[in-house]
Amino acid sequence: MNILEVTLSDGTVRLGDELVATGRDRSGPVSIGIRPEALRLSSESGMSANVRWIENLGSQYLIGVQAGEISLVVLSSEPPGSKSVRIQFDPKDLHVFDKDAGESLAGSSARHTVRC
Repeated sequence: MNILEVTLSDGTVRLGDELVATGRDRSGPVSIGIRPEALRLSSESGMSANVRWIENLGSQYLIGVQAGEISLVVLSSEPPGSKSVRIQFDPKDLHVFDKDAGESLAGSSARHTVRC
């Protein structure tokens, strides 16, 4: 799982060039987790990222990307078409944890992505 130390502001977090509403009514430091298989490569929309490395697993590829200051690992059935990619995900696939206690913070299902 990709684990990121971030700060929520009224339940919203900046990931790369995207603002993401997490569905949590909270502000302050948290840990966010998102599984590599929940991230998708896109050529048209999503968070801008640069490919740093690719590992061929046979039928799938692990792809390390850098989106602004965050590093992510993507699991894809296709290799990226270039070094510059876009990453999409459904905000419901974000897992938000209390930074100190490590406990999961439940959220609503009304999460969405806001373009900047």
